[in-house]
Amino acid sequence: MAVDAYIWFNAAQGAATLSPKGETTDQVFSGLNAFDLKDFSFSVENKSTVGSATGGAGGGRIEFKEFEIKKPTDAASPMFFRNCAAGMHYDVVSIAIRKSGGAAGAKTALSGKPYLVFHFGMVFTTKIGWSGPGDEGPSESITFSYGELKIMYYPQKADGTMDTQAKIAEWSQLKNLNKFSATPTGFAK
Repeated sequence: MAVDAYIWFNAAQGAATLSPKGETTDQVFSGLNAFDLKDFSFSVENKSTVGSATGGAGGGRIEFKEFEIKKPTDAASPMFFRNCAAGMHYDVVSIAIRKSGGAAGAKTALSGKPYLVFHFGMVFTTKIGWSGPGDEGPSESITFSYGELKIMYYPQKADGTMDTQAKIAEWSQLKNLNKFSATPTGFAK
């Protein structure tokens, strides 16, 4: 299945953080100043113990591992560097994934809408690496740490259309609560 992935950034209100502006030409995501995303990865971990010394099984606190994106070096690269160097944060960073094209005969009311959205809250740039030249020119890997995560998944119905109600899970590592404090832009419900 071919997919398109996009990422966009919301700077903290009143902060000196620069909001990187992506160069996507996609009609749905250009208004969010999104970037076409080549690759991303992240994970979460909740270390548990099972054994007689603990009296059974026990869970710890969830740990959000850093997430990394890979993209071409572009006009926003200096902003990412500046925000990393200054220790600035973003209120929300969002990644959206949608299926490329569409199913034959599917209704188009939701075409262009992502089926999977990740919203990361309280986000800091922790590392930037450049490489090149490559076939498409220099590229960069950017790593972020974050304190909150909201995941939204829109199931596909039997007729090929997307359900309008998302399955949602969220968690704040900062407060150890089922909560996402920030207000994401684009595809937040």
